[in-house]
Amino acid sequence: MTRLVIFDCDGVLVDSEAIANRVMAQHITKAGWRMSGSQSEALFKGATMSQVISNVEHYIGRRLPPTWLARFEEECFSTFMDELQPVDGIIDLIRRIHRAGIISCVASQGSQAKMAVTLKAAGLIDMVGGHIFSAAEIGRPKPAPDIFLHAAMRMSTPASQCLVIEDSVTGVKAALAAGMKIIGYDPKGAGPTATSPLAIDPRVRIIRHMDEITEI
Repeated sequence: MTRLVIFDCDGVLVDSEAIANRVMAQHITKAGWRMSGSQSEALFKGATMSQVISNVEHYIGRRLPPTWLARFEEECFSTFMDELQPVDGIIDLIRRIHRAGIISCVASQGSQAKMAVTLKAAGLIDMVGGHIFSAAEIGRPKPAPDIFLHAAMRMSTPASQCLVIEDSVTGVKAALAAGMKIIGYDPKGAGPTATSPLAIDPRVRIIRHMDEITEI
């Protein structure tokens, strides 16, 4: 039985990955590492900003300016307010979950400040009911299970009764390590000759659209 659905934020609730990585690639390119938005997503999806900065500094061989992160976030948040949309089908899914008497929360690598911006821009801030947890508050980021176990504890739900919806390999690994049920959201899905990168374990169910979650 599932009593709690735990949503990742970027790429699961809000369609932010392409926007964030486009802006990030521009700032990384200016810093000296030529990069496209698709390359940024391939390299950094599921990573924390401290991990991104560490990788960039290692590549360019010097420290980034102290204002680099603030400038990136300022432009990124501004672009979110202009362009960000909820993931297709997510509003209906949240409503169906709540009608079924199942509670939900958000557990992300992103900061509380970033999630406040993205969820508000996508019109979801009221739907998640203020139950928003950031790995930055916990310590170890995904793929460690800490953020999911913390969310379950705060929501007074055993891990065995939690379902996580994730779109990154690091998030899937964290959910598995937490002993929770896991759905991998991959809009590109898995065709007859390709397997989703999220399918790292037989326990991971892959979906291409939120409408595929017909029973919890």
